[in-house]
Amino acid sequence: MPVTKRQAHYGSPKELINYILDEKHNGEKAGVVSSINCNVETAFQEFRDIQNKYKMGGTRVAYHIIQSFSPLDDITKEEANEIGKKLCEELYSNYQCVISTHIDKGHIHNHICLNAINLDGIKLEDRLANEKEGLYALSDTSDRIAGE
Repeated sequence: MPVTKRQAHYGSPKELINYILDEKHNGEKAGVVSSINCNVETAFQEFRDIQNKYKMGGTRVAYHIIQSFSPLDDITKEEANEIGKKLCEELYSNYQCVISTHIDKGHIHNHICLNAINLDGIKLEDRLANEKEGLYALSDTSDRIAGE
């Protein structure tokens, strides 16, 4: 089962999007990238448009989710990316997400940039035990989808 973690990103979501799309991590030999509710090439502008539309306050502008698979897992980078995309579709179906699969650390892992505000102008609730948006839900849902 993959290990998951999520941390708030402060500053510009552009920095996080650039990091997860950086070719030294997911270059031509590795790159598998997908998204929901936005286009990978214009994600930063689309994140910013939603944040401006709803006059999002605060410094927490995005979330960085990492979903790491064991080197012993029999999984391809395409399968890992699909698991990450299904995770976002299930938990964050009304948010903009960019999912990038990396192989630069000796194991396959997904980096997900999640806009902190959804398409209806509601910020992600960052409580640990929130049934849908909390960290327990992230871990449990990731395990279930990977198991399938």
